[in-house]
Amino acid sequence: PQQFRFAAPDWRVTESPIPVGEPAPDWNTVAPGVHWVDLSEVANTQVLVIEHADGCTVFNSPLTDELASDVLRAIEQNLPEKPVQRMVCATFHPRFAGGLRTYLASGAKIVTTPANELYIRRILETPTRLVEGVRPAEVDENDLVLIDGEMTFGEGDNRLVVYDIGERSNYTESYLVGWHPSTRIMLTSDLFAVLSTGMVRGASARTQGLAVWIGQQGLDPLQLIPTSPVVDHKRIMLMEDLEDSLQAIPGGPPPIGPPTPDGG
Repeated sequence: PQQFRFAAPDWRVTESPIPVGEPAPDWNTVAPGVHWVDLSEVANTQVLVIEHADGCTVFNSPLTDELASDVLRAIEQNLPEKPVQRMVCATFHPRFAGGLRTYLASGAKIVTTPANELYIRRILETPTRLVEGVRPAEVDENDLVLIDGEMTFGEGDNRLVVYDIGERSNYTESYLVGWHPSTRIMLTSDLFAVLSTGMVRGASARTQGLAVWIGQQGLDPLQLIPTSPVVDHKRIMLMEDLEDSLQAIPGGPPPIGPPTPDGG
């Protein structure tokens, strides 16, 4: 509920930035135009970067402005001609909505949902700051891009389609996932995670919701990439991982497939 979402939590920031002057975080290329910045040692997350013809999109962000600076530094070193045009915030979670003022100050727009707008504005505009030197922003209406349904960024093989799967996430009333059609990679945030030990766990409610939505959209991902958690978890998952997780549900998986004529 809105009245509880914005209550002041007892913040204890444990993440720490990579010192200036040190090499930028590890950069990994998953497929043409799809990269991740590895922050697993300091924040149990990886930040996805989608490369376009004239810039790039960052998908989710670490908790702090300092770590956001590390991400921007990694992008500048590896994609020097591709400025960050936008940062996608999947849902109202500090791990996905950190460093927003740093991204905004760099010239990027913040992409979220109408239901998430007030949360994002609170983060950007609050006069209280956790990091010295990071000032509250004056948010112009052009600084925010609100997705109601779906939106495409980039063109051709460089395009990224961002969907709001909403309550299908079985988690929140709005939740963004990314789809990179040319590589058939899906960016899943924390809707689905698999232990690196290979131990199969029954799909959680949010994983089941994601699987049902994928089937109804008629998508056929080759890979599913989370942003967190990543420590002791797979960095990249396959559809067979999702299917194994669904089969491990007591009582069997939920019905998955294209929409029926009555919309079910």
